[in-house]
Amino acid sequence: MLGVVSLIMFSCFKKRVADTTLYVKAEQIYDSLIQSHPPFKKRIDSLYASYQNCETDSGRIENLGVLLNYLSGGHNTKLRREILNISNKTGYERGVKKFQLYLLYFYGSSIKEDSVNYYYELIRDWSEKKKDESIRSQNDIFLGNYYSYRREFRFCDSLVLGAIDRLKKNNIADNYLLSTAYYIVGKGFNVRFMNDTAVTYLNQAADYAMKDELYELAADIYFRIGECHLMESNFNTALEAYGKSLDLAIKINDEKSIASDYGAIGEIYSTKNDFKKAEEYLFKSLELSKRIDYKYQVAYTAASIAYMYFQQNMFDKALEYFEKSTQYYEKIGVEQHGYEITRNNLSRAIVNNSMKNYDKAKVIAEEVLISKYSKQDPSLTSEAY
Repeated sequence: MLGVVSLIMFSCFKKRVADTTLYVKAEQIYDSLIQSHPPFKKRIDSLYASYQNCETDSGRIENLGVLLNYLSGGHNTKLRREILNISNKTGYERGVKKFQLYLLYFYGSSIKEDSVNYYYELIRDWSEKKKDESIRSQNDIFLGNYYSYRREFRFCDSLVLGAIDRLKKNNIADNYLLSTAYYIVGKGFNVRFMNDTAVTYLNQAADYAMKDELYELAADIYFRIGECHLMESNFNTALEAYGKSLDLAIKINDEKSIASDYGAIGEIYSTKNDFKKAEEYLFKSLELSKRIDYKYQVAYTAASIAYMYFQQNMFDKALEYFEKSTQYYEKIGVEQHGYEITRNNLSRAIVNNSMKNYDKAKVIAEEVLISKYSKQDPSLTSEAY
């Protein structure tokens, strides 16, 4: 009898610990969201109220998973791992699988094959046994994302589009998951330069993201739509898409996205020879990127400014900003951005050639020709010759 009482007391104690831990994590998530995304307050308050009104650990864990869709970066990863541990402690298997799915997505984006295979098979076996179509579909979508990073698009499209059909067939209205799925497929077609098809999928991704006010995800999607239109020289349509991305980024105060949007808009105006507007947006991007220490965007935007000056025959300015761009890429890492550095060097050769500094241009071009990046990209070789 004493053993039974002890077991009941231990179970109650374990329950109180789980309740307290979940409450603390929910508070952390709520505070982080309110601080980072003030415009979301009404939506966040509604989701947080759903969490508070839920009487089961399983329901609370599911609600926290939805809240975490609004939180990005390191906070998201750390909290997901912690809630996975809580799911383990409370014995909520589906909660464990939901957060293992996040690990699958993380390792897939890092192209870590062994970890991807481990989690995919683990989740697949559980979802098939439990007949959980939502988990099964998400598992296939995230494996498809892994294949997309490996540029194995046939496998990606088959898995992700199959999962989308399954979600719709089973009336699973998960806007975050559907948006993510369409985004993965759309990006794949963009990488393959099939931009009309890409835009079709990306627009569907944006629609689903906006239904749940997932503005951060929607901003990324509209940026990609802008890139698709830019590649097809549809400059006005590209400006419209980048403008939507910028509006959403400003709404949630996502400064990295704001800097990227400013840079993209500036590039389009530069291409259209509207140099006054180009300079305005490009220097907005450069200054903001420096302030938030977004080194990649500083390097990228500096190169865009250099091209803008080159178009106006302001050769000394062009050389100055190509050099600044290279210096920033080198700070991030030569191996990581060797291609961009080589591209900048080729641009310096072209500028020097335009200045009639033929000997200097020839030396730089010869350096480009012997680089490993020229062997990988024939366009660099032909331009250098």
